[in-house]
Amino acid sequence: MSFKKILLMMVLAVTLPLGVSSSFAHPHAHHHKHPPLSADEARRAYQQGHVLSLRKVAAQMLEQFPGKVLKAALTHDEDEWVYTLVILQEGGYITKVWVDAQDGTLIDHKSRKKHGSRKRHENFGR
Repeated sequence: MSFKKILLMMVLAVTLPLGVSSSFAHPHAHHHKHPPLSADEARRAYQQGHVLSLRKVAAQMLEQFPGKVLKAALTHDEDEWVYTLVILQEGGYITKVWVDAQDGTLIDHKSRKKHGSRKRHENFGR
């Protein structure tokens, strides 16, 4: 995955709502108090050695949760840096993972079946 694509995903994560239900929220609610960092802030955090690269963390998580990264965000709360990745997996499962951005340790993950399908939308109103 190119660096530009990763940055684009981070920007989208900042500018677009995540679109997941509250039942799919982070188990540690304090992360919701702090918005994701901008792409520039995330790049500075990496350059200053506060966090691992998103590329490295994403590759590590894709080994454990094969699929395609749809969104990525970095949050910072006091001394805790957390990457949140949303991964589309085979069979239409959406998996959200929270990773310690300083050492790459998986904090938690949640999976759910993606709601709706293209066919359902095409048949809408019939």
